[in-house]
Amino acid sequence: MGHPLLIWLGEGFGFSLKWSNKAEHWIRKYGSPAIIVSYFIPGMRHVTGYFCGISHMSLKSYMLYAGVSALLWSLLFLTIG
Repeated sequence: MGHPLLIWLGEGFGFSLKWSNKAEHWIRKYGSPAIIVSYFIPGMRHVTGYFCGISHMSLKSYMLYAGVSALLWSLLFLTIG
């Protein structure tokens, strides 16, 4: 359902889709490495998968970069702790 669902939810709940368009453009522009960076932006890691799906990123590529991102994020916070 992707982008049409976001439009419908935005209209129904009165949300602006400006952030959605920026996030989708960012993922299309920078590709898979954008996933690694997005894990370190609060709130962005939770919606990255949706925007990767809307941008038609391959599942194999998404899983690889999301796994690397989760590992780096976890190691960083374990080291800090």
